[in-house]
Amino acid sequence: MVTTKIATEPTDFRTASITQHWNDPPQKIFHKVEDDHKQLDSSQICLIIQKALEICKDNAKNSDKKIILDTEKRLEILYEKLESKQLSESVLGRLGRLCE
Repeated sequence: MVTTKIATEPTDFRTASITQHWNDPPQKIFHKVEDDHKQLDSSQICLIIQKALEICKDNAKNSDKKIILDTEKRLEILYEKLESKQLSESVLGRLGRLCE
């Protein structure tokens, strides 16, 4: 009796060609961020942030009043920097994206 071995490739995961694993992050997060959006000026950014803060004030519970007051104080510093144009174009662009 003659026995011959036939070479077969293993069919387990070690040789599988997986293109997208279930736990891999999506490829779109690796693309470079494009800053082609229109840039808001500092007065528009201030208005949008103030409107958002007003909404928060209106919906805040009594226990959140201190948080709102602290946030208002911190935002005053931001408003001053926006008015005096102390923020870089990069920061303005990111604030604009936040306000969109």
